[in-house]
Amino acid sequence: MRMPDFMSKNKVMVIGIDVCHAGGESIVGFTATTDDLFTQYYSNIIMQTKGKEVVEQKLDQSMKEALDSYQRRNNDLPNKIIIYRDGVGEGMRDDIIDKEISQFKKVLAKSYNKMSIPNVTLVVVNKRINQRMFMVTEKGEQIDNPPPGSIIDSVLVENDDSNVCFDFFMVPQKTTQGCVTPTHFFVSLNESKDLSKKDLETITYNFCYLYSNWSGSIKVPAPCQYAHKIAEYHHTFDAAQMIKRKSIDYKKLCFNEKF
Repeated sequence: MRMPDFMSKNKVMVIGIDVCHAGGESIVGFTATTDDLFTQYYSNIIMQTKGKEVVEQKLDQSMKEALDSYQRRNNDLPNKIIIYRDGVGEGMRDDIIDKEISQFKKVLAKSYNKMSIPNVTLVVVNKRINQRMFMVTEKGEQIDNPPPGSIIDSVLVENDDSNVCFDFFMVPQKTTQGCVTPTHFFVSLNESKDLSKKDLETITYNFCYLYSNWSGSIKVPAPCQYAHKIAEYHHTFDAAQMIKRKSIDYKKLCFNEKF
């Protein structure tokens, strides 16, 4: 599995964001890669009002700490940032740019000089969809699930004529029973002119294989799944990391920063 040349020619940070609404408060999971193999992560959580999906505060702090972690490991800062934002409905895409990406932009403006501010690509991930994909066999005798890596990025999508704003459906994993459910990826912002639609599709598919807790592929890119797990982890476990409770004093939580 090889990443497109875009990933090796640039210093890329890949970010995953997801929100867990279980419990008395909603918990935002934030993860960001810190190495060129995309296997080492900075992670953090943000607590906010129950049921609130859009993160209006404290993302700037997580972004600043992620940049610091990246710089400590690489002695440099990233020049490209790809963000996978999970759990966002169609009606909230503009809110994510206005309220979340704007926080990132403020941090980037302070951390870089004006000529070197990195380009940001935002990919909204939605796995709860009604669309289904089928494949007709060569002889036309049978309808089957499409193999992993199958993509629909034209005609049936919302935007297919732009490299700045486009979307695609992808089947990241193999289904041996029942009907496969694709994942919908909506690229609502792409400031990197050298990042093509094909390259981003390849990057997205490859990241579905980089989740270390599973030997094959998963439905969403690894940064999204890590963000989900870190949020779920802090909701479910106390400082001993073993006892499930209905209410948790988050201030007493003690976890390994490398988690």
